[in-house]
Amino acid sequence: MEDIMKKCAIMLVFAYAVVTFLTVTPLAAGFLNADGVKNILVNKIWVEKGKGPFSETFYEWKEDGSVCVRLFEKIGSCDYVGHWELEANRVCYILERRASKSGTKSKCARISKSTTGPHTHEALDDNNVTVFKFTVAK
Repeated sequence: MEDIMKKCAIMLVFAYAVVTFLTVTPLAAGFLNADGVKNILVNKIWVEKGKGPFSETFYEWKEDGSVCVRLFEKIGSCDYVGHWELEANRVCYILERRASKSGTKSKCARISKSTTGPHTHEALDDNNVTVFKFTVAK
């Protein structure tokens, strides 16, 4: 009876580990290489959907390495400005808040291959945590 209990305990621990792995690790088909990231980045606009209506964030990545982030509108003045660069297959950016607000925001992320459509991706940090999900609008 003790052997059966030990085997059941081991199986429960294994099952818990598998479930934890599957819920924490994205099941994306992998990540884009540097050329793939560049193809969906340079002179493109990424749209991050917010939780409510009219809560989109627009990232405009320019060829000169600058980035303009607009909250709630695709065109207009930038709410954040900064620069980006590719480090291998990761896009790294530093943003500065404009207007009366101050502060900087920096992040490096790998970009998942699209699994739900030709223009839908996830930006993930080095710990495989989703930074944001986005679609390529332009």
